[in-house]
Amino acid sequence: MANRYVITETDGLATACLHLLLSFTMEHDFIKKSNNVLVEIFNDDGKKLFTFRTTGVSNLHEAVLQAYDASKLQQDIRLLVFRVTNETTDVSHRYRVNAHDNLHLIPEENP
Repeated sequence: MANRYVITETDGLATACLHLLLSFTMEHDFIKKSNNVLVEIFNDDGKKLFTFRTTGVSNLHEAVLQAYDASKLQQDIRLLVFRVTNETTDVSHRYRVNAHDNLHLIPEENP
């Protein structure tokens, strides 16, 4: 799969590396409707607020929105961290929702 992004003069090496990382990560983060998906919601302090299991979702964004809606949390979705685990493939990553309501991969925290 070819990467579809252009590095401009204003982009730094870190941005280029992040684009490359996301292109590879998202390729392996594919969710099929038959997969078992676990979504854990955390606050900024790392406290787990809610756990949600589902099947029948076709993408990460859909899984995150279903979990957030089911949680009935009163916090802004943009202030939360979502760990999405595809239990069928054992792939797990952490995400945040940005101001444009897109998911962004965030780095794992070291223990």
